Amino acid sequence: MKNMKAWVLKRNSSKYELIEVPKPTIKDDEVLIKSKVCMMSYNLVWAASGHPVDMNTLYNRDYTIFGTDGGGVVEKVGKNISNVKVGDEIVVYSMMNNKVFGYETTNGLLGEYAVVKEDMCYSKPKHLDWKDCCVGYYATNYQALKNCNYTKDDVVLVWGGSGSCGTTAIELCKELGLSVYTITSDILNSKADLSFDRTKFDLNQKSSLIMMRKSMKSSKGLPTIIIDYLGQDTLDYSLKLLDKKGKIVIYGAHTGYDVSFDSRYLWLDEKKIIGSHFSNVSNYEKVLSMVNDKVLEPNSTQHNITELKSVYQDLQQDKLKGRHSLVW
Repeated sequence: MKNMKAWVLKRNSSKYELIEVPKPTIKDDEVLIKSKVCMMSYNLVWAASGHPVDMNTLYNRDYTIFGTDGGGVVEKVGKNISNVKVGDEIVVYSMMNNKVFGYETTNGLLGEYAVVKEDMCYSKPKHLDWKDCCVGYYATNYQALKNCNYTKDDVVLVWGGSGSCGTTAIELCKELGLSVYTITSDILNSKADLSFDRTKFDLNQKSSLIMMRKSMKSSKGLPTIIIDYLGQDTLDYSLKLLDKKGKIVIYGAHTGYDVSFDSRYLWLDEKKIIGSHFSNVSNYEKVLSMVNDKVLEPNSTQHNITELKSVYQDLQQDKLKGRHSLVW
């Protein structure tokens, strides 16, 4: 087969198209996998919007095949590959040459075939269906917590506790023995110790801040760590909610990256804002072992790969609840 099917984003376009493109070839140090699953992630929204970076322009491509988190079956290996063989079922550690695989690189999992490096290949947890192979969400949140030097005494607030990032963060915090709060639009399905219905709180009103802080103080106390991957709409509010000497960790900006905040809450209370980016290898391996031991139990809503457009539209409009996967 010389061609393959792939969802591509063409240069100067904001719409994903399912077309036939040349099947990728591999170098001696690369692995070709037949894609089985690709998780829906907000990278797809960033990519289509061209903000903060237009990947096609940056890397001078006619199109890019995105798709970061997921896995597949090894189809072919380069002659320098020794630890991966044809037929292996693998999940992908999503960093390639210090770039985010399937975002900064092309030939991601939205293609029928994807190209990875040997050190990106990890054995698929045998007990998982392909649809549930979403280790990257856990790894991103674990890296964020580790960057905060978390302890069992920490109280963690997770924004957006009903989406893919939020539900994963809450599950992980609970398994690590941490107290966890969330602000979410789906309070009925929340697994947090304390949940606030975002539809009933106006973040621009001081009364909302006072009510939340009062509820938190009467529960486990004010949050000492806040996972804020929303950015523009929430960072200022996060600083005001956070306990003195607490930490806000950021690994994304779903509502925008151009943020502003009242810096008095930062220096007067000696709080910290910490950046975090995906996961290093050891933290990825840690959460993968937790998945293999069934300590963490990923569960995703499955969609056929042909449904990308409709699922993407829901993601873009913040309508997706929980984790969602596209299966080939």
